[in-house]
Amino acid sequence: MIYKNIGILNVNVAENIESAHFFTTRFGGVSRGEYGSLNTSFTVGDEKENVMENLTRIANAAGYELADIVCSNQTHSTACKRVDRSDKGVGVFREKFSESADALITNDESVLLLVRSADCTPILLWSSDGTCAGAIHSGWKGTLENIIYHTVREMVSSYGINAQSIRAAIGPCISKQSFEVGEEVAELFKKKGYGEYVDYSFEKPHIDLVEICKKQLFDEGITNIDVSN
Repeated sequence: MIYKNIGILNVNVAENIESAHFFTTRFGGVSRGEYGSLNTSFTVGDEKENVMENLTRIANAAGYELADIVCSNQTHSTACKRVDRSDKGVGVFREKFSESADALITNDESVLLLVRSADCTPILLWSSDGTCAGAIHSGWKGTLENIIYHTVREMVSSYGINAQSIRAAIGPCISKQSFEVGEEVAELFKKKGYGEYVDYSFEKPHIDLVEICKKQLFDEGITNIDVSN
């Protein structure tokens, strides 16, 4: 994954995805103080006009307009929603989806998918024939319940592709070194078969979400994976 400037934005770009995409950083926006500077959320107390300008900069850097964005409705679910041009503006000019949508997929090139993350794992999926794309917000609960599985299966069934044709990129997120959990959360992951990704060499258990997501992608037949460092 390449760290580069696109216009005034500092972003991470996957080397295996050919369609317009990137993982933003905090830099390149107009928000100030604790929101500085590229905040994309309307619900944390930032000024609306700042968020709109930040989203405009993101859309323009990807070659789109603000009105082309479709935002996820993130509730730490495994829900995946198919979207197209009729959904443009949802979460920006229009009300967010009433149902959960932690993953978005589309085969409409006029749509710009947007998911938000802080320390959760953002994942982009792209069919190598350019048929379709997906964006996933995989928090620890979504990772535990394998939102990747649900999203990949929905892409395959909706758009008639082979899972092996999908390329994936895992964006910046919390590392194993930083993801300290209680024993009750560690046990949940162990019960799901992810015990090898629970590290007890620290004072408290730590979980490697990136490696779990990589395994989940491999389990779906996806082997072309770019991972942010």
